Amino acid sequence: MLDDAHFAAIADAAPFPMWRADCSGRCTLLNRAWVELTGQTAAEGQDDGWQAMLHPDDVATAQLAFVTAQARGLPYQVEYRVRRADGQYAWMVDSATPRYDASGKLLGYIGSLIEITDRKAAEERLERIERRLTIATEAAGIGIWEWNLETDIFSLTPRAVEIYGLAEKDKFSRDEIRAAVHPDDLGILQEHSDLALDPKVRLAESYLYRVIRPNDGQLRWIRAHAEATFDESVPKATSYIGTFEDVTEAHLARQELEDSEARLKMALDAGDLVLWELDLASNELTHSPKLNLLFGLPVDKRPTPDDLHKLYAPGEKERLDQLGQEAAARGETAIAAELHFQRPDGAERWAFLRAQAAPPTRQSGPRAIGVLLDITDRKRREQRLEAITGEVQHRLKNVLAIIQSLAKQTFKDPSQTRPLEEFLGRLHAFAAATDALRSEQGNAADVKALVEEALSPFRQSHSAQIDISGPTVAVDAQNALAVSMTLHELSTNAVKYGALSSTSGRVAICWHTSDGQIVFQWRELGGPTVKEPDVQGFGSRLIKGLYPQDSIDIRYPAGGVECDFVVPEKRNLPV
Repeated sequence: MLDDAHFAAIADAAPFPMWRADCSGRCTLLNRAWVELTGQTAAEGQDDGWQAMLHPDDVATAQLAFVTAQARGLPYQVEYRVRRADGQYAWMVDSATPRYDASGKLLGYIGSLIEITDRKAAEERLERIERRLTIATEAAGIGIWEWNLETDIFSLTPRAVEIYGLAEKDKFSRDEIRAAVHPDDLGILQEHSDLALDPKVRLAESYLYRVIRPNDGQLRWIRAHAEATFDESVPKATSYIGTFEDVTEAHLARQELEDSEARLKMALDAGDLVLWELDLASNELTHSPKLNLLFGLPVDKRPTPDDLHKLYAPGEKERLDQLGQEAAARGETAIAAELHFQRPDGAERWAFLRAQAAPPTRQSGPRAIGVLLDITDRKRREQRLEAITGEVQHRLKNVLAIIQSLAKQTFKDPSQTRPLEEFLGRLHAFAAATDALRSEQGNAADVKALVEEALSPFRQSHSAQIDISGPTVAVDAQNALAVSMTLHELSTNAVKYGALSSTSGRVAICWHTSDGQIVFQWRELGGPTVKEPDVQGFGSRLIKGLYPQDSIDIRYPAGGVECDFVVPEKRNLPV
């Protein structure tokens, strides 16, 4: 008999959960596989603790199986559900055998668990199918018929008459039966009956054909099965007996499945999608010529995942692994990402990858399935567009620099210093919006980056007085310029007359989204008392002209200037 240490070592090496219990049913050992399956520690599972991992409806079943077997000292098997570490329940079959000491005294039981989730699911599916079949058979019945070869008369049960849609009687001539059969299928009936009635062949196989029911004109698919009875002294067939079964729904469902598979193939071909499947247990890819073509491999080659990983651009495998881990941590089973790789001939390519975890089947273990779409042309267009956008932005910056130089030359008079500063400040706000747009490839700007850039000249001397807060959101090019110019004018006014003109003053800028809009709020606090100006300055007229009338509101309460303005949120940004 193994001592405890040796048994524990052997149990921990087993790839399936194992346990040991004393004769009273108290668990004394759980192996490593149990811990990995359930997430419960071995210590937590001691005594009756392991029962906490069982489905509540199955605890009594497991207990009864043990007690019943223990009373007679017999081995036993019992099926119950165990909660896995991911919170899902798995069906297990627990096989246990009794342990005895040298004197024949029962010491307890040793058991092992094997997962049977797929088998139970298959049994449940089969049970549902059988239940539906039983209900369908009881409700619809099976039609029985007999052809008397001597009189050439068919006798039909009521259900057989109903299936065929014939007049309500029980005797029919062969012509009446043949008249209901689809003209194109008369040959099928003739062939089967000839072979079935031939003493040398005696065919007894089911066959499928169509009928057009005389009573309602419906086309129905019929499965028939028949056998002939022979007078062995001749030998000669004396009767032909069989059944009718209306299988129209099943046939149409099968046809629909075939059509669905054909449509899927057409959709994949039309979208130039590559379907792939990976057996995670064997690390084997299902052979796909289209996958090989995408990666530039011979059509008949059966690449392994490692063969494809070698074609990935540096860091791509690690990035995809990280995406998978993050998705798993969120409880998700799918990822979508772009994949950069290089074919064996050196051609650089990109593909859009979508992967989905799939449960194991009877034929295979856990799987990953997904599609790949070649997006190389799109990526190259994006790269060209990015290069062009960068060049345009660079030239715009040069133009702004020239304008700034011209302004400084134009405003040489010392008395014109203030107009020059105001002009250059507005020019800086324009440039800030341009920089923010450039960082986002020219079609949108991150609001936080835009706000930070627009306020950067003022935060150099008033950093502690300015608070900025808001979610990550984007704004398009036109509205980015409006936001930047607005914040510049409000900041300039705050420095001259408002909260930033005093060391005790503060400015808070925040934003939030609502119904596809970005709502900005500017609030000044702790500065000198303000009042609405008698005459609007250029700055006020400028920012009001940037928005529709109902999209901006500037107020002058005594405590400090307040301004609310709204711009549309930029949606569907490129990945």
